[in-house]
Amino acid sequence: MSRKLFLLSLVVALFTFGLNAQTVDELKTQKADKQAQLDALAAEIDDLNTRILEFPGWKFGALGTIGGNYNKYNDWYGAANPYSGGLDLGLAVNAFANLDREKDFWRTGLNFNFQKARTVVDSRNTDVIPDEGFSGVPTIADNIGINSAYGYKLNPKWAVSVLGDYKTTLSNINDPGTLDLGAGLNWTPIPAFTAYFHPLNYNFVFSNNELQNYESSLGCKILAQYNREFSGIAWSSNLSAFVSYADVNNFSNWEWINGFGFNVWKGIGVGVSLGLRGDKQQAYNNYVTNKVDGNGVPSFSTQVDNTDNIPFLDIADLKDADGFESKVQTYLLIGLTYAL
Repeated sequence: MSRKLFLLSLVVALFTFGLNAQTVDELKTQKADKQAQLDALAAEIDDLNTRILEFPGWKFGALGTIGGNYNKYNDWYGAANPYSGGLDLGLAVNAFANLDREKDFWRTGLNFNFQKARTVVDSRNTDVIPDEGFSGVPTIADNIGINSAYGYKLNPKWAVSVLGDYKTTLSNINDPGTLDLGAGLNWTPIPAFTAYFHPLNYNFVFSNNELQNYESSLGCKILAQYNREFSGIAWSSNLSAFVSYADVNNFSNWEWINGFGFNVWKGIGVGVSLGLRGDKQQAYNNYVTNKVDGNGVPSFSTQVDNTDNIPFLDIADLKDADGFESKVQTYLLIGLTYAL
């Protein structure tokens, strides 16, 4: 009797295992079919986005990233500083407005980044937010870039173009600031990407600081822009470079601004804004302005009219100056984003 029960139990177990295995295989097959449908829909959406980009007329887009953090500890004895606090606020925006017609185009782009941050070791004596409000919180990143170009098409991919590219900061307008005005050729191999090569360009540099000395010069302007959304990821990129004919090593500059948005729900998601810049003139003026002697007096002067008898330092001599290094300037902001 027990032998029959054992065999019966074994048959039932094997049957149940086979039934479950068959059910799992069916579910996997259904999942594969659904995934294939999703892949097909994603391909159709990408194709529609491409056709929208190729359609003539005005097109607008913006990708904004907001980052923020506030913290304050009171009597938190487990921390190294029981009364510490901190504040970090930032906003980054990449936007464009483009008009595309049969014979010509007009394209305008904007890059903006502004961040304030403050850390307080002892909030009992120093508030995280000072009495003067956010105006008393130090600015740690500040960048404004506006460019606008008009082009007359020679064929679907090439055009003759004129371009204006302006860069400054919100907290110190034109101190420094740069303005590029020039003409040349434009190349647009695909609707999402365009590049300008302007060998006839003048780079105007502005500054209100009497201790600083910037040089404007004639040179070649290169600008490349890319704006694309695919599979829930929005990417906006702007690469700007100036090659000076007067002094390639000292008067040239470049800047690359990237914005990424990862969509989570109805345009809201996680955003990353990354900025890189190389500008030896800015590094030079920062060095000579902040280099002081033991009495706090500037060690160098960039002015030709040297009435204070401060030694003059030319940018060409910086390679031999103690402590000078022209590093790549960077900023990074991670936070919530909204894509239009």
